Amino acid sequence: CLDDCGAEWIAAHCACDTGALFASYSYDFAGNADYCCGDDTCQDAIIAMYESFGLTEAEAIAYLDGTCTDDVQCTPTPSPSMSPSISPTELPTSGPSHTPTQVPTVGPSITPTQSPTQEPTPQPTHAPTQVPSPSPSAAPTQVPSEAPTPPPTQFPTPSPTAKPVAGVTVVSPSLLWLSENGDNSSSFTITLTTEPLSRVWLSFTSQEGDVSFDPSGITFDYNNFSDVVSVAVYAVDDDIDEGKWHSDSILTTVASYDSWYECDEAERPV
Repeated sequence: CLDDCGAEWIAAHCACDTGALFASYSYDFAGNADYCCGDDTCQDAIIAMYESFGLTEAEAIAYLDGTCTDDVQCTPTPSPSMSPSISPTELPTSGPSHTPTQVPTVGPSITPTQSPTQEPTPQPTHAPTQVPSPSPSAAPTQVPSEAPTPPPTQFPTPSPTAKPVAGVTVVSPSLLWLSENGDNSSSFTITLTTEPLSRVWLSFTSQEGDVSFDPSGITFDYNNFSDVVSVAVYAVDDDIDEGKWHSDSILTTVASYDSWYECDEAERPV
């Protein structure tokens, strides 16, 4: 976790005193009382962690605030009492009781009984028990089993399933033709190739700053990782004379605090 999670991830756990730094590498602060109910130091540390994933401060605050719904309970759990109980425990009887008590005593009697019990010891029964013994019989079976041993299977053992490889699939023309006056725009589609364990953030910028995107960022998780999302691309209409045509490049940033995607459903955090 110290290598994969980063300093901001560790600092957020420490600032919020979660006690869960080593409990799960998929610990999610979004929609959690640590952020929604935490103090300024805790919230600033969580925002800094999301900024390390590629989000701006405004995007991180908007995203985290949107997860603080009515389901997040900020009422603290009452602390257990550290002082002992005031009520004393019952004292044991000082002498033998002649009549049985209806409630068992808290501790053993101080004085031992002075006469043996008047009830006779039960005599052993001469009839054998009807319940079979749980231990196996010591005598071997006299007759071999009539059922033959099943032959070995003729089919080989199936090969293990290959682990999925994390990745992003982008479908786009090799060139996107755009115009600043809005006559020409284009788009591309994007989706994850495998199911992630934690949220994955994608943001889009251009190398020269001459292109805008709608939406400018996408969040995937294990609920929508297979959705194919369309991203519209527009040329920025500015006052710079750039000639008849010029080129720009689309840059995609992918961030996640999950260092691998493969995960059994039984181990997925709730």
